[in-house]
Amino acid sequence: QEIVCYENPRPAVGIHRLTL
Repeated sequence: QEIVCYENPRPAVGIHRLTL
């Protein structure tokens, strides 16, 4: 399960940041 970061304009960016 991937968490989406709403702080970023794009959900994909939020997920990538969390995975990193």
